[in-house]
Amino acid sequence: MSVMSLLVVAVALSADAFAAAIGRGVTAVSPAAGAALAAGVAFGGFQAAIPVAGALLGEGVGPWVAPVDHWIAFAILAGLGLHMIVPCGGHRPARLAGPLGLLLVAFATSIDAFAAGFGTALLDRPGWPLAAAAGVVTFALSSVGLRIGAALGESWGRRAEIVGGLMLAAVGASILVDHLSA
Repeated sequence: MSVMSLLVVAVALSADAFAAAIGRGVTAVSPAAGAALAAGVAFGGFQAAIPVAGALLGEGVGPWVAPVDHWIAFAILAGLGLHMIVPCGGHRPARLAGPLGLLLVAFATSIDAFAAGFGTALLDRPGWPLAAAAGVVTFALSSVGLRIGAALGESWGRRAEIVGGLMLAAVGASILVDHLSA
């Protein structure tokens, strides 16, 4: 795969992580550089690791995961999005803005990378170039996305949380629709 092809695939794989990072950024307790770095590491780390897992495990696990991977991503993202929109027990809905919520969203947005890694194995190509490119591009875009979301959150307040929740749910719905219409 050429460098240009790798970059195109990496950007495509990172698009949902970028959108989800914006959605999470609106609820960021601290829009500091450290939060953006943590988001980049989480999103980029999963985006780099999951294609490798897809390449290594794809033949054995792929037939069982592929039919439901889009449902898993949808359930996680829609659930977190709904949690941001609807206050639970009068509490602020951003409680999953911490490390657990970040890891869940990062995992959910990287599930499609499993199929990409599996595809590289089927083409008898090494998976590491795609994993590295996807990880680096996703790290950069999700770090920037979190900062964009945090800026929106500061100026829009609670409305930004609702928009962020809708964005997470929309990313989940988009993954579901893409897979069901394929």
